Amino acid sequence: MIKFIHVTKEYSRSGPALDDISFHLVKGQFAFLTGHSGSGKSTALRLAHLAERPSDGEVRVSGFSSTRTSRRDVWKLRRKVGYVFQDFRLLPGRTALENVSFALEVIGSPKKQIFPRAQRLLGQVGLAPKAGAWVHELSGGEQQRVAIARALASEPLLLLADEPTGNLDDRATRGIMDLFWEINAVGMAVLMATHDLELMNRHPNARVLELDQGRLVYDSADEKPAASGEQRSPRLASGMSPVLRGEPDVDPEREPAREPELDRGPDLDLEPKLGREPEPAQETGN
Repeated sequence: MIKFIHVTKEYSRSGPALDDISFHLVKGQFAFLTGHSGSGKSTALRLAHLAERPSDGEVRVSGFSSTRTSRRDVWKLRRKVGYVFQDFRLLPGRTALENVSFALEVIGSPKKQIFPRAQRLLGQVGLAPKAGAWVHELSGGEQQRVAIARALASEPLLLLADEPTGNLDDRATRGIMDLFWEINAVGMAVLMATHDLELMNRHPNARVLELDQGRLVYDSADEKPAASGEQRSPRLASGMSPVLRGEPDVDPEREPAREPELDRGPDLDLEPKLGREPEPAQETGN
């Protein structure tokens, strides 16, 4: 599903954002990609979406390769891979239904099927009653549900999520995580970037990949499996790598890697094509 083969990504002389990392995420697997700010999480997700190419090594995603897939063919990969952002990136001045409908329009869905499919997608994320609500009328958790429905529009095999709960309160975070697990339960692989240790501890069955200064320093898949009939206890902070526990890095003289300041995400033309005029924005309590 996703395979990083000795991948390095460099932006400047300050050090690589990713430094010779390798891992393999299989079909239907749920994995957290974690690490401190600047560790390379967002860079790894952009590479997995082929929004960027590695400086060295190879990224393989759902049959596509960073070394063989041309830029004009990247859209074919985007049909198989959904992307969820921390800041939602919804179209302002549009309703929840129109945001999901536009995603269906972009991928070329038949016009007669767009609104019915958009309504079904909103139903899947528990937002059918809010289909006609303007974006500014929705809470943060509701906006993220719209963003997830939009990411599911192409019926992807893999969902990439970049800090999807970073701007949400605890209640909304739990709801979004429940939704991601429901999505994963039907066979969709999920790779979620997060630095929230408490969130990961709530989901001990997920795989954990930890980055530090661009290096892969921990992979829970390398741990010894539990004996037959033995139930593994949830991960605790003491069971994580020293870096995630907040202890000093083994190489303190290494200069921290820097990721680019501006992350525009996948290259999509998000100019709305639906002709409805937005209502004036109103102050809400959400």
